[in-house]
Amino acid sequence: MTRAKYDFAVIVALSEEAEYFRDYVPCGDPFVVAGYSAWPIVEESWDAFGKGVLILSGKMGFERARASTAAVIEELKVRLVANIGIAGRVADWLSIGDVVVPRDVFDFTQGGKIGGDPVQAEFKHRPSQKHVGSDLVNLVETHLQKDSKRIAALNSALKKRFTNPALWPAGAIKVVVQPLACTPLVVANEEFRKSFAKSHSDIAALEMESAGVMTALEKTDIEFLSVRGVSDGADFHKSELELNFGDENRRFALTTACAVLESILTLRVDQKDAHAPGAGIYVFNPDQPLPPSIIRDIALNEPLFSKLVQGLDLEQVVNPIAAISRHLRSNDYREPIVLLGGKGAGKTTLMGLIQAEASRSIQDEEIPGCKSISVRISDLESWSNGKLDAERTRNRVVSACQRLNNIIADTAGPVVVLVDGLNQAGSHRTPLIADLVKEAIRHRGVRLVISTESEVELRDLIGRLPLNIEAAYRIVPLAVDHKDAAALVDGFAMIWGAKNSKEANTVLSDMKRKDVLSIDLFLLSLFFGPFRTFTYRDLTSLSQCYELYCKGVLADGKDPGEDMPDANFNAAAEIAYDILISHASSYADLNERNTAKLVSCHSSITSFLVAQHIINTLRKAKVLGKRAQITPQQLAKKISYVFPADVNGFTKQIMLSDTKIERDVIEVIKSKYRQMPTLGKSHFAYLAGRVRKDKASEMLDLLGKIDSDKHRAPGPWPLEARMLRRSIFISRSMLHNHDKMHHPNEAAIQYASILLSDIDEAEFNRGFHLEYYGDAEFDPDGYMASQGNGLLPCNKTFTKLMERITAKPNDLPPLIELLTVLSLVQVRNVNGRLRKSHRAAVLALLNGPQLQDRHLLPPNVRGYIERVAEDLDMEEFRLSTVCDEWTGLAKIERTGWLRRRRDALGEHKAFWNEIRIESVAEHLVGVLGLAEIFLRSDPEGEEKYDKRKVIEMILVHDLAESRLGDQLPKYNDPKLEEIAIWKYGAFETYRGIGDLWRVPLLLQEFNEGETVTAKIAKDLDRLQFILQARAYAAGMSEEERQACENASQNIRTSTVRAIEKIVKGPLPPPRFAPPIARLD
Repeated sequence: MTRAKYDFAVIVALSEEAEYFRDYVPCGDPFVVAGYSAWPIVEESWDAFGKGVLILSGKMGFERARASTAAVIEELKVRLVANIGIAGRVADWLSIGDVVVPRDVFDFTQGGKIGGDPVQAEFKHRPSQKHVGSDLVNLVETHLQKDSKRIAALNSALKKRFTNPALWPAGAIKVVVQPLACTPLVVANEEFRKSFAKSHSDIAALEMESAGVMTALEKTDIEFLSVRGVSDGADFHKSELELNFGDENRRFALTTACAVLESILTLRVDQKDAHAPGAGIYVFNPDQPLPPSIIRDIALNEPLFSKLVQGLDLEQVVNPIAAISRHLRSNDYREPIVLLGGKGAGKTTLMGLIQAEASRSIQDEEIPGCKSISVRISDLESWSNGKLDAERTRNRVVSACQRLNNIIADTAGPVVVLVDGLNQAGSHRTPLIADLVKEAIRHRGVRLVISTESEVELRDLIGRLPLNIEAAYRIVPLAVDHKDAAALVDGFAMIWGAKNSKEANTVLSDMKRKDVLSIDLFLLSLFFGPFRTFTYRDLTSLSQCYELYCKGVLADGKDPGEDMPDANFNAAAEIAYDILISHASSYADLNERNTAKLVSCHSSITSFLVAQHIINTLRKAKVLGKRAQITPQQLAKKISYVFPADVNGFTKQIMLSDTKIERDVIEVIKSKYRQMPTLGKSHFAYLAGRVRKDKASEMLDLLGKIDSDKHRAPGPWPLEARMLRRSIFISRSMLHNHDKMHHPNEAAIQYASILLSDIDEAEFNRGFHLEYYGDAEFDPDGYMASQGNGLLPCNKTFTKLMERITAKPNDLPPLIELLTVLSLVQVRNVNGRLRKSHRAAVLALLNGPQLQDRHLLPPNVRGYIERVAEDLDMEEFRLSTVCDEWTGLAKIERTGWLRRRRDALGEHKAFWNEIRIESVAEHLVGVLGLAEIFLRSDPEGEEKYDKRKVIEMILVHDLAESRLGDQLPKYNDPKLEEIAIWKYGAFETYRGIGDLWRVPLLLQEFNEGETVTAKIAKDLDRLQFILQARAYAAGMSEEERQACENASQNIRTSTVRAIEKIVKGPLPPPRFAPPIARLD
């Protein structure tokens, strides 16, 4: 007997069950496998799935089921273990002969006891939940429901075999997908059953072996299925039933289970054989009856996903299951739909519900149901000993292409094709998936849906296919404090069977207490599952929960409260680091199942493990005794990266979870920073800014030493130096206390000035945040140097930064986060790529109460805020509007001369009616002319002025008048002028614009009039006024002319007084008349 002979094993507990099975399914001569009786299955219809064997474990209960299964799979190489048998009903709506196929088995056999008297018996502990991952359960839901042809044929055949009408109280058996409970005892107690049903309303039936079989299979890749026929009511009438029927009720129940298992295996051959064409392909036919469980799931998940799914405009999509499935079937369908979301976001769940919904007709709108085909990328992969078998995977994809082509070719009308998990293909296998998608879209009438974690794989696929992806939906996590978070948790609680909202509120409060920042379906499943147990109750951070959870997974599901060695946990952390950061390993290299499951199950767990390895590495660098466990060079190699936000967040949580860990990290930073390369120092600077408050002063001193220790060559800043400078400023800002008015601290103001004045730093800062928060692909070796040029989406970054900005609505926003958000929207606005929702959110922030005290901010920051607000408020912003201030000066007439025109009488009035009033632009040209004519580049005498700067001051001194008008001195508002000119200077933050921040600085120096250069500029301004008054002398009285001439008394500089002497007296006649221009 060789290990390769059998493909599947059917395990039963009792000899009578083996007898009933052999009566229904022909079997060969008995033999012994690992000490247990076995019979080869020789029925031809079962051979379609492969060679099968019946195994008799010989005794009821968890432990015998576990031991026999473990022994059998050690000797036989099977790919499926099916555990069939009889069960006692819990649900009142089940009848004798009905069959339960569980998706989940609740194990009540371990770690607890049964309490109460025989009348009020109850379990005194929470069961462990074991999930049946086989897609065979899906086939039961889709093909073996009440109205299906298969179930009708199955009933017809069974009625010929069992003719006693008492066995058919409902007229036909039904097959349900409902949870089973695995108990340590035979239940024959009505009160116990009722008590159990009340406490566990989702559980349909009770049995004693499934959990044991599943436990034996946990470390293997062997598929599992449990099929149980209901033989009794688990009540006082159990013995009476068996007395009245003999053993017929038990035989009937076991036989119905056998018949259902046969149908399932036959369906698998039709739908998906792991070694045959069609792997990974799942089909819903139009208007096929949907199982009640799927209809229930659609109804319960619709409001849930309404809070999670966003469209292209980042607005929530109401009823996305119905909306997307309707669009797929409508004539408006044009381009493929993409579902984007991280691990655990709910993509597969949503896609399955869309597939089911798309098969149903919408009578009111006359939209027919479509045939829908789901292609699961993960099921196309073939694994051997924990590693991907590339050749078998390629063969499966080829087979899937053939199967897909055959199904579509045989279908009239539209076909919805759903490709689930594109990111799981990996870039080196994307060509294979491209072939599969190409096979689908070459058929007219195919409507395509793709789900993926990242747009990277999507862009790779688009590059290989003639696709134009327009309709993209994102499944995004919600912030815990989000207005819909409570409703989301409440909706999830309903799906999990909670009786009221109290449980949901408790879970939400626990999330907040553990510093969970955002919620997705994976995290919700943890908080409604293992994180509710007493072991996690007193934990205060998500990192602490993850540590216990990871250790529990690595310990094969044991209670994480037990004492566990850290070796496996630390090894898993290092593997996660090697995969995500150093790229020393890949997911394909994982050869230990629990570690592979842990590292790949959710991005936040992977990030936590990476953070744990960083902390482990830092602590190894601490000197214990005479030496540390690792050298400074090894430490530098591990930490010389720029880590993503989640990794840094967990690093901070772990460091602050224990004062000893914090002390070790600080000691390593202080003793090793001089030996670190620039990026290593940058990470040290990050950690130094995240210590407890009592360590802030010490870390500020250390940051000063790291800052002074950096040696940078002259010239442009390299990326590593920018990162170190940024980290030092941010950490200083974190460590400094704000005053009572919440003024920004000096470190934040200094870095804000750098961001506003250095456009390369601003682009670096934008790109850093895009990669840090996951909008750009994380490249560990790229120093977070993604291009922040406004072409990449910024949805995650925008959301994270806005959460931080609005976290304290009564305070001024944190300065660096505010400027980063404004910079992100500013560059997208000028490129025409800004989302409407982002525009609206930023305008609401800028015009809202949180920034009503913006006068407390530095003037350059205020000017930038005003600049962005004005630009966002324009329907169509163009950078050429930077010229408006200058062109506007030519249209503004000087107010003083306008007033003289208004007040003139007699012949003076006639003069003003004939004369053109001087504009502000003409005034500027006049002053500039004086400066250019009379000032020297190398001034002589005591007044050492800067001619170039005098000209610049003259150019800008009236620039604000383009917006405020030429105001008389008594009406002039210096504050409004300051705001207008700083807002104009902020145009420099656009790439391609010159040094405009000089404009407000020049004006400030001009207005203060303290420097020689500013005094000369002011005096020239006065002198031009005197000269212009002489030009208008005929329109003024003697008193008015003398008043204008008296302005010369305010000229303070000898340089301009000398010029005044040259131009003194009435204006002479012009030396020439301007020529008349030729028009042709």
